[in-house]
Amino acid sequence: MVKTAILMLVFISSIIAAYGALFLKKGAKLLHRNIFAQIKNWRIFLGLFLYLVGSIFFIAALKQERLSIIYPITSLTYIWIALLSKKHLDESHNKYKWVGIILIIIGVILVTR
Repeated sequence: MVKTAILMLVFISSIIAAYGALFLKKGAKLLHRNIFAQIKNWRIFLGLFLYLVGSIFFIAALKQERLSIIYPITSLTYIWIALLSKKHLDESHNKYKWVGIILIIIGVILVTR
């Protein structure tokens, strides 16, 4: 059984990474060929920063647990991405996506046991 503190580190890491991906997506819509215009694209920088912060949490978890246990838990990021994209990007989800999310949750539970 994985320790609760380690699970929380990976859980937090997955949420932060999902927000990082959301801001990268929003920033990507504003990309220009002009390199100087990218300096004003704060969404890209925020997305990269959030990925960095999420990685710090993930590395802290890796220090304490095996990669083969920790890494499958990062699949929770897909769940947060699905929820955030529905809320903030108006993306639609079909029944297969929801079944996939349920299977991810079941998989994470099985891996952490």
